[in-house]
Amino acid sequence: MIRINLVPREEARRQGARIFARRTSVLVGGGLALLIGVAEVVTRARAATVDGEMANFREEMAVLNARHQQAVLLERKRRALESKVRTIELLEKQRTGPARVLDHLGAATPEKLWLTEMRTTGSTARLSGRAIDNQTIAAFMRELEASPQFSGVDLVETRQVEEDGAKFKEFQIGAEILWAAPVAAAADAAPQPGTDVAPEAAPAARAGGAS
Repeated sequence: MIRINLVPREEARRQGARIFARRTSVLVGGGLALLIGVAEVVTRARAATVDGEMANFREEMAVLNARHQQAVLLERKRRALESKVRTIELLEKQRTGPARVLDHLGAATPEKLWLTEMRTTGSTARLSGRAIDNQTIAAFMRELEASPQFSGVDLVETRQVEEDGAKFKEFQIGAEILWAAPVAAAADAAPQPGTDVAPEAAPAARAGGAS
């Protein structure tokens, strides 16, 4: 009968398993270390790329901010210039406004009507005068309303008076004066040369004719 000792073989198997386990652990650990290293390199590379993109973005933002500030300054200058131009235009209109108002008032005044008084408060005017009848007063009001220098023409009061045996219609008219009416419109509606009637002289001349 032959006996075989299996103990050394079993021990050899155990040792082989331990060696395999150690080698496997080393390989797995090395693989993990390699993966971690690669991940670290990739992460740093991506971080460097992001940092570069952020730097470019900041530079572009700085350029855009500078352009925006320049645009804001130019817009402020443009508005300031427009405001100055509007102020100059308004002053010019206000300078020439009263003369144009008188010109249009004289042109709107019909025959057989004369003004005795004109009062202004700001842009509100009160015209007083006499006419031979209501139709003449109505014609005068239509002419004023058609003028670019007047608006909101309204008959405040009218009454019949008698002087030296002659009967007249005494009236008061309210209106808004457009001191800064457009010059072009005022020029188009202005009386032609040779037909001007000075408002100051018209009452006296017509009064003389009526008498």
